[in-house]
Order: sequence, then C-alpha cells, then structure tokens
Amino acid sequence: MLGSALGPIGVSRSLPATALLAGPDAGTREGRHWAAHIAAGASVLVALSAGFATELLEFIPESLLDAVVGLAALTILTRALAEVTRGLLILGPVVAFAVAVSELELLGLGRFWAIVFGVGVWLLLERRQWLDMEMAPAKQG
Repeated sequence: MLGSALGPIGVSRSLPATALLAGPDAGTREGRHWAAHIAAGASVLVALSAGFATELLEFIPESLLDAVVGLAALTILTRALAEVTRGLLILGPVVAFAVAVSELELLGLGRFWAIVFGVGVWLLLERRQWLDMEMAPAKQG
C-alpha cells in the first residue's frame, strides 16, 4: 500500500504465467520446470522483437486488432468462469459480467441490465441444462 501511495509500481508481465506454471495442476514437477524455461525464453524473444512488433501494429487496422483482442479476452473470461463455477451453466454469468463491465445504460439504469441480460440468456440458452441438473438428484433418490 505504501508503494501505491507514492506512485505507480512496476508489475512483472510474468507474474500470471508464473502462477499458472507453479501450481500442481500444471503437471509434473519436471514438466513445470521446462515450461518455465520455455516461457522465459519466449518472454526474452518478445522483448527483443518489441520494436518490430510496434512497427507492425501500425499496419494492422485498429478494428481488426480490437476484434482479435476481444475474442481472446472472451475465451480467457469464459475459461476462468468455467473453472470458478465448475458447472455447465456459464453463458448467463459471462453475459451478465460483460454487460456489467460495459457502459450500457438504458432508461437511466446501468448495472441493472447485467442481471436482466444474464437471466435472459440463461432462460433462452441454458434453462434445459439447469432442469436436467435439478432432475438428476430426484432420479438418483
């Protein structure tokens, strides 16, 4: 907290990758060791080619770049929510989250629409899965 009060602090780009590679879910200890070396080598290559990459970005249309980044972010978000919920019903929460972080405001209501759209998507696309999950305990008992 003291560091943030004094101004911006440096954040390591490798911290998220390190957390992913360090956990026991990432595989055997030897596999994680090699994965860490490969990730470090890739980071060094990215750093060495950063100048070329920034020059290259000037030639890519901004709308295409936004679309690619958006698709990548949706994939990451969907996987993260699926891991957190560990269930079949993930599309409704993903839509609710996306609407909540957007700047959608209709009729003077902002975040309220996150619930409306999340429940709406759930009712339209995931209700059958929910009913199947609810009926599974009744069939077993």
